[in-house]
Parts: sequence; C-alpha cells; structure tokens
Amino acid sequence: MSPAEHRITQFVFSLRWEALPPVVRQQARRCLLDLLGCAVAGTRTRAASAARRFVLRMGGTPEALVLGTDQRLPLPWAVLANAFATSALDADDGYRPIKGHPGAFVIPAALAAAEVAGANGKQFLEALVVGYEVGIRAGLASHAHYPYYHGSGSWGGLGACAAAGRLLKTELETLAQALGVAGYHGPITPMMRGIDVPAMVKDGIGWGAMTGVTALLMAHEGFTGTPSLLAEAAPLTATLGTEFRILDLYFKRYACCRWAQPAIRGALTVSRTHGVAPSAIRQVIVRTFAEAARLAFPRPRFSEEAQFSLPYALAAALVLGRVGPDEVSDRALGNEAVLDMAARVEMVAEPRFQKAFPARALAEVEVVTTDGRRLASGPVQAAGDADHPLSDAELKAKFLEFAAAALGAEDLGRLRELALACDELPTLRPILEMLGRVSIG
Repeated sequence: MSPAEHRITQFVFSLRWEALPPVVRQQARRCLLDLLGCAVAGTRTRAASAARRFVLRMGGTPEALVLGTDQRLPLPWAVLANAFATSALDADDGYRPIKGHPGAFVIPAALAAAEVAGANGKQFLEALVVGYEVGIRAGLASHAHYPYYHGSGSWGGLGACAAAGRLLKTELETLAQALGVAGYHGPITPMMRGIDVPAMVKDGIGWGAMTGVTALLMAHEGFTGTPSLLAEAAPLTATLGTEFRILDLYFKRYACCRWAQPAIRGALTVSRTHGVAPSAIRQVIVRTFAEAARLAFPRPRFSEEAQFSLPYALAAALVLGRVGPDEVSDRALGNEAVLDMAARVEMVAEPRFQKAFPARALAEVEVVTTDGRRLASGPVQAAGDADHPLSDAELKAKFLEFAAAALGAEDLGRLRELALACDELPTLRPILEMLGRVSIG
C-alpha cells in the first residue's frame, strides 16, 4: 500500500463515534434523515420501480432489504435498487466542489451492509461518516484528474466501498484492493449529456454504488485492482480524521436539480416581498451560470425532464408554492397554470455568475409584472448550502413532505425519531421494518 492508501484504511477502521466532534455526529444524523426521506419518496418513481423489478427478477440469497418491498436480495442487488430510489427525485445531498452527490452512494451501501453484518445504530453511523469522508475525497481526486465534467459514478463507489468495508470487517489490504477495483470500474459518465437529455441514469449513482460494494465482495474473494486515484492523493488523505468534509455538504429543499434552486429562491423572494400573485407576472428573467441555463424544458414530458427544468420548477414554486415529489411526478405535468408560467421564464447565461461556479451557484431573478414594474431579487444562492444551511427544523419538514405519501402518519413520525436517535439503537431492525412498509403507490 502507498502511504495514502495506508492512511485511508487506518481511518476507515479507527474512527469511533464517541471521538467525533458533536457537530459531525449531528450532521451524520441529518444526512440519514434527509436521505431516508429522499429514498422513501423515490421508491414511488418509475425509475425506482424499474430498478426494483429488475433486481427482484434476478433473485438470490436474501441478505438486504429492497426498499418498497418486504423482500431481501444479495447485497449488490439491494444497493443497486436502493441507490436508484435514493437519487430518483434529484433531491439528495451534494458537495459543491465536486458537483456531485455522495450520500446517495454511501447510505444505501451502509444500510445494506449494516443489515448483513447485524450492526447497531452507532456502528452504522460510523460507517456513514467513513463513507462520506472517503467518497468526497475520491471526488476531489477524480475531478482533479479528468479534464471534463463527469458524473458522481466515477468516484462515489469508493465511498460505498469504504462504508461497507468498515461494517463487513474487511482486512486492510483487501480494502485497498477493493477501492482500486471500485475506482477502476466506476462509471465515468458525461454529465452534461444527462442535463441536455434527462433520463433515469442520474449521475451514475445506481451503478456506481453497486460497483463499490461489488468491488468489496470480489476483493474478499481475492480479486485485485490497480491503485485508486486516492492512492497518490496524499494532501487529501492527510486530513482524514481531522478535517470532516461532511460538514460542507449542501442539502436540497426541492425535488429538482440544484442549479435551478437559486432561481427558485430568487423568484419566491420577489413574489413574497412584493406580494406579487402569479396572475400579475408577465415575465420572469433568470440570470445565472451557463450550466443552469441549459435546464430548459418548459413543457416536461416526464419526471426527469421536470426535475431538470429550471422554468418548470420555478413555475411550480410560484404557482403551487412547492416543488416536491408530487409536483415533479409524471401525473402532475399537465397543470396548465404551471406550464403557462413556465413559458414566461427566460434564462440568460451571466458571465459574473459563471466565474463563481462551481464554488458558488448563483442566480438573479427579475420579475416583470403586468402593470410594468420590474422587481429584482439581487444575486442569491440556494438555501441549504454549507454557508447558508437548512436548519434541523427545515430538514425535518422536508422529510415529512417527501415521505408522507409513502408512509402512514404514525410510521412517518416514528421513522423520523429513529433516524435522529440512530446512534442509540441496539439494532437497525426498527428502521428496516419501517422501510419495509413503504407504499409504492
């Protein structure tokens, strides 16, 4: 092992919950609550349904729960289906410098591996933190190495691999090999292709998460890999255990691409500050960075186009006051009031916002009213960024909004309580029981 690989493997198995700063422990609970809400809501989408049908058809040894069912399948199949469910609504957490989504890899992998291992809540959360820290650093190494904008699948599997490796008590050398296999086989997806032509592929998350845990299981059988990009990333690995990147995550408030969310905030700020009703809006001009200006589907045909449509998401926020699972579902896309508003949205790529991206994702919204007023938001960022975080209360509200259709009121409240007290659980069985009762509609 290289010195960097040695630091990684030592970190994976030496981290202890009690030694973590309280703010890191609280962030781990927040991540769990948020991603469970995304996963529960995501089970009802067509993307998750297709993945679920596929893995159930493949069958195999009952090891880990497939969300939206009461059935268990081999670890890789469960992770594949559950990662697609977690990312299906594009509402999962992210890390700005790598323009990607670590949690949707880590939490499905850690949850399935914890079930296989019979882990308690504290052990599960330790693995969760390990997965985020390794996965985020893998993303930084990957984006430094490859010159084009690629999706999270190329690096997220290393986070999944590390989290599962911790829970399955992998030997240090075996974990180093597994990380190499996961990095070598991770899907290096051309990200903007998925922006211009939205589909269910979602940043390579489903395949990348499955690749990470499959790499681990193959390494257990003696399969070897080339060193991962982290093997030579000494500056990144040197801070493991002392600098916690999990604290710099952003959380999404809405079920749509993060790049659309600054504009949503700007539009709502203008409409609420000035008391502008939707019927009084003649035009909405959004100035933002070029990538966000490519989110151009004012009349989305299916959920994925709605999630990657700035005009549609902004219009839903103005007309309906929400951009949640229901608003971007296939059945909601014929709302003529929303479509009419979306047609009034104009997007302009703004050089000053381009210079700030990806470190900051900014937009400015100008609302032109029917009586001729021009009302501007000024530059805004989305709520939920690390320097503009969602409060615990806001994350709880998002969880309730997202998961309400898939769980009864009693189960909904109970799952929220269990997630926020996960470190006190002697077993994850209560959480898994709740997840096994999710209604897929």
